[in-house]
Amino acid sequence: EVQSIGSGIIYNSNGYIITNSHVVEGATQIKIILGDRRQYEAKFIGSDNILDIAVLKIDADNLQSAVLGNSGDLMLGETVIAIGNPYAFLIKDSKPSVSVGVISAVNRNFAQDSGGKIYQRMVQTDAAINPGNSGGPLINILGEVIGINTFIFSETGGSIGIGFAIPIDRIKTIADEIIEYGKRRQIWYGLRVQELNPMIASYLGLDNLNGVIISVIESTSPAAKAGLQRGDIIKKINGVEIKNTDDAEVAISEITVGDKIDFQIIRGKQIRTISFNAVELNSR
Repeated sequence: EVQSIGSGIIYNSNGYIITNSHVVEGATQIKIILGDRRQYEAKFIGSDNILDIAVLKIDADNLQSAVLGNSGDLMLGETVIAIGNPYAFLIKDSKPSVSVGVISAVNRNFAQDSGGKIYQRMVQTDAAINPGNSGGPLINILGEVIGINTFIFSETGGSIGIGFAIPIDRIKTIADEIIEYGKRRQIWYGLRVQELNPMIASYLGLDNLNGVIISVIESTSPAAKAGLQRGDIIKKINGVEIKNTDDAEVAISEITVGDKIDFQIIRGKQIRTISFNAVELNSR
């Protein structure tokens, strides 16, 4: 029997708990131990395995939910605190510990890993994060959660001061959808993109390789009906600059059904914005 241990936050007083999906992935039984040592069997509600976020639920009273902050205005050098249970399987203690550091960087991007997870626009911190911290909160000096600690870079297996957290603004959107629908609904937009290369950029008269080009578009898709065409260069999605296919994948993955999607494109020499609402895949 393989056991895993991680951390999490109480998302609201109804008993919903947020953690990383890799903490509970494949679990047949999930046990939650609160700071006051109360123990509960948790129900798995749903997850977004690509973005590494999972929602659990316990039936408990007198729960104090975490205070959620805003990850959109973080400052480099800002003091942060990581809370979790590192190496709790060795210490045999359910009480959390804290480590203090600063925000080292924001918007750190990584290529898709072997498990299909995409880590983009991550918050980097030097607050010590170790095995067992995954899913726990990264908070500011006001006690507001600004991220969920997710993974570290390490050549030794322990913290060397390079840890990464998923921004809380992304987590709020995804968690709310999972709580309401029991899953992360997959959207259908009906296009595929590829990265620009020097030959394509030269042919189109572009002066840089930033952006992605629409290579395939389904004729009956929302994207096609809105006016997007094969060969359009996507420069921004919902105001977020798109430099490559990883950027496009993350921007789309954060959109929920019913959201308005704004594509800023280059067609010919003209910059245009084309918009449409995201449609659920199984409603096509």
